[in-house]
Amino acid sequence: MEQPEGVIGECIWIFDRNNQRQIAKADCSARAPGKYRIVLAPGHYVLHGPGGILPLEIKAGQWLKVDSIASLPLAP
Repeated sequence: MEQPEGVIGECIWIFDRNNQRQIAKADCSARAPGKYRIVLAPGHYVLHGPGGILPLEIKAGQWLKVDSIASLPLAP
């Protein structure tokens, strides 16, 4: 059985390698922010999230964990 590939991370939108067509998105949940998995075919993608844009490469049989692409202010 082939293992899935994808991204684990926060609220994000995944675009094709040319950053033109949206491939997938992950909605935020107030109860479990940043908890989801998106299965993607191996290849190059562009991740859009609350901190900017990040190029990604997914290889066969690989999960890529994205912790955060945003820098958040510290609580007082």
